[in-house]
This record gives sequence, C-alpha cells and structure tokens, in this order.
Amino acid sequence: MLWAFVATWYRVPGHYGYPGRNTYQAILTTNGLYSFVLFTYYQLEWADGRWGGYPQVGFNAGDQINYFTLDLSFSPDVIKIVNMSNIGVPGQYVFHTTGNISNVECETNGGFLSTPTRGSLYGGYELRLH
Repeated sequence: MLWAFVATWYRVPGHYGYPGRNTYQAILTTNGLYSFVLFTYYQLEWADGRWGGYPQVGFNAGDQINYFTLDLSFSPDVIKIVNMSNIGVPGQYVFHTTGNISNVECETNGGFLSTPTRGSLYGGYELRLH
C-alpha cells in the first residue's frame, strides 16, 4: 500500500434527537497502480429521511457522471447494509476504483481478504489486502 486515507464516523447521533447512533468507516487506498474504496458499517441504528432524503451509500467521481450507489441507498432500508457485504464479511464493502468506475465490483478468483477484518476505531493498525 502506497497511500491510504481513513475516515471514521463514531456514534453519530440522529438529527434533532432522532434515536440511535451510527458508526461507520471509509478507507481510500492505492498502491500507485490500483485504487480501492473500503466501507465498513459497524452499527447503523438510524436513517432519517426528513432532512433532504435518506442516506446514500457509494462514491462519486465529482463530475456528476461517474458514480456508484448501493441498491438500498435513498431508502429507510439503507441501515440493513450492516448485515450485507460484497466480500462475504457482514458490513464490509470493497470497490475497485481504478479507471472507469462503471464496473466497480471487486472481481477475485479466490475471494477477497483484508486482515485484520476489524480494527480499533482509533486506528494504529496496518490493513493488508490479499
């Protein structure tokens, strides 16, 4: 890994007293040749659509053309992604973002593995992609 940016949202409260807390993490990483986005959803207890619509899950190239969102985006069911995955680990999603982002699903012959599968929200650990 050449570069990584890690952002963690820890126990984010709902708008204006909406009950529950959400904890999730986004990792942007590259080895200089390939780029990936990793999302981990630890806890999702609320998705309030009253203030501009329900949350969306995905990423955007910033050009209003190239973007990707998960199917449950923009719905109250978006909180169910904590139990789903595109790599077989509940709450974890990995997307290949090198080049054209129209085909972003990670394609692996033997499965995708990241170690450790979970880490401290405070960071300080090395993430390995296999």
